[in-house]
Amino acid sequence: MKKLFILFSFCLLLLSGGCSDDDKEISPEDVVLNQTVWKGTFHKYEYSTNDYSNYDIIITFSSVEGGYYQIKPSGSDNSKYEEVSFDCRVTEKIIHIYGYLENIPLAGFWWITYSTHNKLTLKTSPETTHSSTLSLTKVL
Repeated sequence: MKKLFILFSFCLLLLSGGCSDDDKEISPEDVVLNQTVWKGTFHKYEYSTNDYSNYDIIITFSSVEGGYYQIKPSGSDNSKYEEVSFDCRVTEKIIHIYGYLENIPLAGFWWITYSTHNKLTLKTSPETTHSSTLSLTKVL
């Protein structure tokens, strides 16, 4: 009986300690971007070719008003990251990324469609099938 109790206690400990608060989905309004770094993939819909391009990306939010990102085509080990500065405005479920240079790949409105303390999924047009997607994991 004592062995059964110890086994039950151990199983209960594993079940209760296995989940972290960082893995639980949170409200987009609770996402903290200020002074954080995120790494992941950018799945960009190209309207001109009606196809997707994939990029590796690192986004640094230096402040609540902007930062910079480093981007390169996925799978291109020899190419260097291109660095682009941006300004942003965050309102509830939307991150508006903009800048003063032409052809900024992330420029536009990004809806937060999934968020935990360590993961973010952003989409440009979540209601359509032709939506660019950012899938990010918090690094710092």
